[in-house]
Amino acid sequence: MGQRQAWLTRAGHGCPLALGLACLGLDSGPPPEVPRRRVVTEIDQAEVVNRPPRFLSIAPRMAREGRPYNYGIAAYDPDGDEVRYRLVQAPEGAKLVGKALKWVPKPNQVGHPQQFTLRATDEHGAVRDQVWRVTPRSSGAPEFRSHPPLRWSGAGAYSYPIRLALPAGDPQQVTVTLAQGPEGTRLTGSGLHWTLTWQPLPTHGKTFELRFSLNAAHAAHAAGAATTQTWRVKVREEPGVRVR
Repeated sequence: MGQRQAWLTRAGHGCPLALGLACLGLDSGPPPEVPRRRVVTEIDQAEVVNRPPRFLSIAPRMAREGRPYNYGIAAYDPDGDEVRYRLVQAPEGAKLVGKALKWVPKPNQVGHPQQFTLRATDEHGAVRDQVWRVTPRSSGAPEFRSHPPLRWSGAGAYSYPIRLALPAGDPQQVTVTLAQGPEGTRLTGSGLHWTLTWQPLPTHGKTFELRFSLNAAHAAHAAGAATTQTWRVKVREEPGVRVR
């Protein structure tokens, strides 16, 4: 071995030049395959909630014997689904015609609360109910056209001018009676014009509440031909005004 080969041998730690790279591990064939990392991406899917329909319309609360009762129904679905309607509970004679509820109250239903339950259902079975009651009145029942004062300072006497309307019949046969009221309440008048008055007593104090209830009826329609008006009055003494 010459000097050059010996130097190479020493430099290669005993590996000949031709095999030096292999001996040193610098040329050991194809590089080992690097394992690839598998990336898994998970997408969280939010749970889809099917929301029930919502009513936009409000059913009328007034009905009269022998007169058509009509309720135009309006509802929508927040998810854009088709809405279908069904009467779950209704008085005799009531029916759905498209998106309208139709009913003509009968004489035996006058004065008795009639309950309705209307159900709106979407395509996926979500439901919402609308429940209300209607008490039919007789066709000849008087109607209150006046509104009682609901606040009063306590000065002088409380006064309420009552005005009535009569669909049919003799107005002079209308009577108004006090169903509820404090002691000393007076009703005067006749026909379609009446006046309610009440004078407070010293024992009532500065702040109190009054409750009144009137019945208006027609003599020719005794059965179910009464209309009731009920209200409360809050009495608060104003500065400089003393309740007597």
